[in-house]
Amino acid sequence: MRNHILLTLLFCIFFFPKDINAQGYIDCATILNDDADWINSGVAVKTINGYTYIYFTPWHYDPLTAVSLPVINGENWHTGTDNWSDAYLAIIDPYCNQTLGTYIGGSDIDNGDVMEIDANGNIVVAGYTSSPDFITTDGTTYNETSVESIFIRKYAVDGTLLFSTLINGTDGSSYITDMEIVGTDIYLAGYTN
Repeated sequence: MRNHILLTLLFCIFFFPKDINAQGYIDCATILNDDADWINSGVAVKTINGYTYIYFTPWHYDPLTAVSLPVINGENWHTGTDNWSDAYLAIIDPYCNQTLGTYIGGSDIDNGDVMEIDANGNIVVAGYTSSPDFITTDGTTYNETSVESIFIRKYAVDGTLLFSTLINGTDGSSYITDMEIVGTDIYLAGYTN
């Protein structure tokens, strides 16, 4: 029987026990350690077919120097004087190896809100961005009159970016509060001005 347990210890030290044997001992574990000052919006964790998917947003008071999460088949931290946060997506395989580690964002504040896995095993993440250079695959760009734009991204299990788009408001903040996937259709709930 697989037991997946998540403990948050101090500032962004994550411990993911993967297997607890009959004697109660942990057979393998993975630690994601970041020197972030806090985590915004909590942590999303999904486990499917022995793989564990983790999505969260570390925030740093000094965004130019404070980054230490592993980048594996993904994007590095996006530096900028106003970039206090990028969302982070990780995949841990059944043998406790991290197979994906990618930052999601641009040169300004980016925050991950929700994560789901679609019927094909692709990872869909959503959140908000204030980054004018946030990368999209469909040509949408950040709306400068909006404080935040909603982003939606889809990744293959190997980290390939399959889709990225923005939903712009006209003024103020934007947040995603819930996401459901039916087959490959994505349904979002939240608000934007």
